[in-house]
Amino acid sequence: MRVLLLPTIVLLLLCQSTPSAQQQLIRVCESDLDYPPFSYVKISDDGHRYLDGFSIKLLHRVIDPSVWQVELVILPFNRCIRDSADLSVADMVLTASLNAEREKVFLPSEPFWFAHFHAFYRRAQFPSGLPVEHKQDLRRFHLCGIKGHNVSMFDIPEAEMDLGSEDYDAVFRKLSLGRCEVFPYNLEVIEGHQLLGKTWLLGDEFAHQAIRDVKPWPFQMLIARRYPFALLLQADINEALQEMQRSGELQTLYQQSLHSK
Repeated sequence: MRVLLLPTIVLLLLCQSTPSAQQQLIRVCESDLDYPPFSYVKISDDGHRYLDGFSIKLLHRVIDPSVWQVELVILPFNRCIRDSADLSVADMVLTASLNAEREKVFLPSEPFWFAHFHAFYRRAQFPSGLPVEHKQDLRRFHLCGIKGHNVSMFDIPEAEMDLGSEDYDAVFRKLSLGRCEVFPYNLEVIEGHQLLGKTWLLGDEFAHQAIRDVKPWPFQMLIARRYPFALLLQADINEALQEMQRSGELQTLYQQSLHSK
């Protein structure tokens, strides 16, 4: 586990002073897997590593430092979910989506972004295009995904998918080697990896197309229901998100994050 109050990683947002009597500590968990444009590690000109991205900047905007003192915890995503739900090392997951199981243990914030799901495939395997328009069409293929990531939007049991890949390079490698046929995933994050120099969508090897009946899927902050101040935190975050939505700041921040290098 990494708790980002360390000098080796420069944070863009966190108040690191001792909490005042008016402040409440909130431990926020984010995945250790780069998830651009939402969160990813960057290296400054002087060699310092720091966490950047849309979700990191957004957290700074929706948390009132006079009320909350934030501690950012970095873990594998499935541990973020597990260890926030029971308050063992964190109280909230920063970038996530809901499914039925998570809804039992988390209070969601208002959505701060909607992901659009596409089916990624190898052109050489489907030279005439992938015969997938709807999520039920996915069942005809050997599907792959990433360990711990939500696949409930496809209405396919996890046991019927190869979810053994640890990261994005691994799952695209499976596609390249023909060890799976289709990788259904959100377009925003795959496009966002271009910020990290990934060229999956820039060459001729891979293609993708929209899965028409998978509705845009909300990304939300998930607050553990067991956290003593969960309702207050949820209300504060939602009020800030609603104002950012009304003003257009949310869209502007996303575009800035997507095109920032």
